[in-house]
Amino acid sequence: MVYNGNMFIFGGYDGHYRADMFKFNFQRRVWKEIHREGTWPKSRYRTATTVMGHNMYMFGGHDGAR
Repeated sequence: MVYNGNMFIFGGYDGHYRADMFKFNFQRRVWKEIHREGTWPKSRYRTATTVMGHNMYMFGGHDGAR
């Protein structure tokens, strides 16, 4: 998902379900890992996200069980 000049990527699957989040800054061309704070979603892939205000909302995805 792209927001405010940055691309955010959460989760994925590389043989294991992932729950990490990264931000790519297009202007600087730099990746940065976003560390966990507060409640964090379970590991998953194939999610859909959107931004409303300053909040990101994630929907769906697959966690290996459902």
